[in-house]
Amino acid sequence: PFAIRQGLANLHRPNNQTFTIILSLGLGVFLILTLLLVQRLLLQQLDSDRFAANGNLFLIDVQPDQQAGVESILKELQCQVIQTAPMVSMRLTEMKGRDVVELAKDPKVDIPGWTLRRDFRCTYRATLDDSETLLSGKWVPRVDDWDTDQPAPVSIEKGIAEDLKLTLGDQVVMDVQGLLLTLQIASIREVDWGTMGLNFFFVFPEGILEEALGFHVYTTFVEDPKLSGHLQTRLAKDYANITVIDLTLVVEALEGILEKVALAIRFMAGFTIFTGILILLASLISGRGERMKQMALLRTLGASNRQIWRILCSEYAALGILASVAGAVLATLALWPLATQFFDTDFDANPLTILVTIVMSGGATLALGLLLSRSVTRTSPLQVIRQE
Repeated sequence: PFAIRQGLANLHRPNNQTFTIILSLGLGVFLILTLLLVQRLLLQQLDSDRFAANGNLFLIDVQPDQQAGVESILKELQCQVIQTAPMVSMRLTEMKGRDVVELAKDPKVDIPGWTLRRDFRCTYRATLDDSETLLSGKWVPRVDDWDTDQPAPVSIEKGIAEDLKLTLGDQVVMDVQGLLLTLQIASIREVDWGTMGLNFFFVFPEGILEEALGFHVYTTFVEDPKLSGHLQTRLAKDYANITVIDLTLVVEALEGILEKVALAIRFMAGFTIFTGILILLASLISGRGERMKQMALLRTLGASNRQIWRILCSEYAALGILASVAGAVLATLALWPLATQFFDTDFDANPLTILVTIVMSGGATLALGLLLSRSVTRTSPLQVIRQE
């Protein structure tokens, strides 16, 4: 239709500032939409459904002779045991025939220092967990009649393998409570750390670590804060050595931090949009004379006020939609590396959030443009000609 064609043609009239307006408004939309999508992505990782599936209470340092008592308390309070795993602490001493202390001091070795100095808390089991995927190598479920002089086949997590520069067949030496144990990388696993379950860097087959001094970790889900407090009181009274970590409190603290960060970013994004609105106002004011002459010419040629308003609506709606779409495209492109590379989770751009942001931003631009163009139809063509 004529009105829409004329409105779109106004985007490239002489002395237009279309690019500047789209750039400034689009940047504000980009910042706000990126914030909303990332915030939604992070809050999904802290969703209560994840805790219901993987537990929100971690019971650490449960000794073998305490397992029956702890399980009895959990059963008495109707708290289901979601996961349990044995855990043995050990430290790296040698890697590929080189001493770890020597490796840490070597400036040519590109290995993060924390991976060489940390304590590795390892487990043993015969099967993969639901959060794990075997990438390469062979999974060894059990070793019978194992000799300490033989290298122990282990499965290593993909990320720590890349940090330590380890591949299939490489050997490392671990200090397990004073006993030097040679390990050979038999398989490499990918672990979904976002499940918040019991995940480990090194997993041994059964038949090797059973005699080592270690402890067990339990996970359970407790929705009622009072019941959680009662459970922790019982455990502290009967088993003072057990440490209970309540992830609900950790999540609440993280949500508080996210809200503060979001508030700061919203302020920056709002300031950017405010700057864009000022640029829009300046553009409308500076182009008012040109717009007045154009509308006076159209009215002289027989255009009605209704057609004039349709032209203006087309122009400002196109400006708002172009700026919003540009910002939405940039936000979506920015979300992909943030989700897959930085936060190590699935890419999920919520179409509803993007659509609502585009509609609101485009609507705000349209409303402001029409508000500042009220005098265009109130001024007669004769007055415009006299001013010239």
